[in-house]
Amino acid sequence: PEIKNDTSPCLWQSPEKPSKQAVDTYEVWKEGVFYACEQSISHHTDALSEALAERLRGQRDVNLTEVAQQACQKVAKCESKKAKANPDPKAAGST
Repeated sequence: PEIKNDTSPCLWQSPEKPSKQAVDTYEVWKEGVFYACEQSISHHTDALSEALAERLRGQRDVNLTEVAQQACQKVAKCESKKAKANPDPKAAGST
């Protein structure tokens, strides 16, 4: 959304929490965020947990945002595009 208010994605920093109504209200963008996480992060929870624990174990001054981003990209492959289900056009009946 262009206007950031209590119904906007909470992916940006704000000193106030969204209201209970904003959290409980269905919105298409919320469904999109949920689906994206479900299709990437949730399929790699064990590997992510291991990678994060290994990276953070015994560390004090760690940039958590950077560590989380790296784990997401390397372990959960959050930025990867899915391979096409059938990359061979001949197999799909095209000539």
